[in-house]
Amino acid sequence: MVEIKFEAWDKTNKKMIPWNREMFSDMSPVTGYGDEFPTGEFFILRQFVGLKDENGEEWYYADIGEFENGDRFYIGCQDWLEFFAEWIGEPKEECQIQDFYDICKAKKIGNVFENPIKGVIL
Repeated sequence: MVEIKFEAWDKTNKKMIPWNREMFSDMSPVTGYGDEFPTGEFFILRQFVGLKDENGEEWYYADIGEFENGDRFYIGCQDWLEFFAEWIGEPKEECQIQDFYDICKAKKIGNVFENPIKGVIL
């Protein structure tokens, strides 16, 4: 069974932070955040998609990946938590992400918050 995990992009401090309910149950000396996790205006939650890259790194919503041939993609999410991979530019081999599981053959190279992609709005 896949563990449901999250991390969050802190819009104010421009950094990724770990997320779990216990961290925000009262004032945390680790993060300094209060008793509720203020999503939306200040944070963007990123859910683990249940897969890892070729190096064992976990894939999260909005991660950017690259295949050995240089083709790049990012992980998006539709309304009902349906994750998908979308090409960045024109791929050399479009079939590489035909099956979402194929992202396990790529390596994670960043995310769209730390490395914005022109035209990608999450």
